[in-house]
Amino acid sequence: MGTPAIPHELLVYRDEDWLPKVQPSAMFPQLRARELQRQAQDAWGSQHRIWRAEFEQLQREQRAEHDSKPCPICG
Repeated sequence: MGTPAIPHELLVYRDEDWLPKVQPSAMFPQLRARELQRQAQDAWGSQHRIWRAEFEQLQREQRAEHDSKPCPICG
């Protein structure tokens, strides 16, 4: 079994992906949006039996590859 690819919205933080998921009553919406992404990362890691530290290492590797070429999602 190969290394799983982290979904783009979990690999790269973008306001447009996460701010719409924040409740209007949130005092610090951007902070809450980042926390929602982190929780989603943890849930994805759990599904793939990957601890947080392993996820972060995998994210660094895949993010370096992502940043080395143009991305159709990020622009």
